[in-house]
Amino acid sequence: MEQKPISKADRKAEQKICGFHACMALFHNRPQDIIRAYVTEGTRKAFGPMLKFCAQNRLAYHLVEPADLAKVAESDHTEGVCILAKMPKYPDFNTFLRSSEQLSAQLSSSSTSDGPAHLEAPPHVVLWLVGVENPHNVGAILRSAAHFGIAAVLVTPAGPAAARPDGWSLSGAAIRIAEGGAEHVPVIVAEGNVADTARDLKRKGGFMLYATSGHAKGHDLWTTEIKYPCVIALGAEGLGLPEAVLKSADATLRLAGTGKVESLNVSVAAGVIAAAATRIIRAPL
Repeated sequence: MEQKPISKADRKAEQKICGFHACMALFHNRPQDIIRAYVTEGTRKAFGPMLKFCAQNRLAYHLVEPADLAKVAESDHTEGVCILAKMPKYPDFNTFLRSSEQLSAQLSSSSTSDGPAHLEAPPHVVLWLVGVENPHNVGAILRSAAHFGIAAVLVTPAGPAAARPDGWSLSGAAIRIAEGGAEHVPVIVAEGNVADTARDLKRKGGFMLYATSGHAKGHDLWTTEIKYPCVIALGAEGLGLPEAVLKSADATLRLAGTGKVESLNVSVAAGVIAAAATRIIRAPL
């Protein structure tokens, strides 16, 4: 039977995922999205359950040599496994805003005049990456976000909205570096003008908006009472956040340090901020 050629749209909806933990998390979280799998002799035993799943569901899988796997994956950083899978289906920005608006209303109704709401669920904390595109940074941020229970990561690609390419998605390198984190944290593209995005997050989503800056004066991260639900914006290294985001923010947070270096790497800063912003989750009752 002659196979039909795969359309460009279908190919765009597929992605090669490499890395031991990234592939293991994909199999555990959405095995139905696996299209084809490749393993080496070194990872065959660990991925035995996945290969059994593929066999039971008539999905192709191959045992290959490391050099051949690198060719298939188009990467030397495979860690002995590569999966061709469907792209995860994350909500679009407007759907995300609607669901966040409902949560904001719930949190407001549970607040009392005596103090912050007593939350039955973890506080809703979102990281907003503005112009942060380096896959090593994005992947490391997703790993920290999954570890600390961040609700979602918003991504606004670099450059003016009108000049950005359509269809931004996580790179395979970012997914591998996330070590499985990309399977646990929704990644939502906020591709509009940053001033409009900031306004919508506050008015439609009901978020408090916090900016971060290594240069501007701001509130010390460790002594600020963060209000929920909130979005915390981080900018690319060197450029920082656009002025429109800084002006729209309800407050600017800073990570006080010795001053011996200019600033932290954005992924390190994001990890520290994620830990601080979600500390109520881990506080003893």
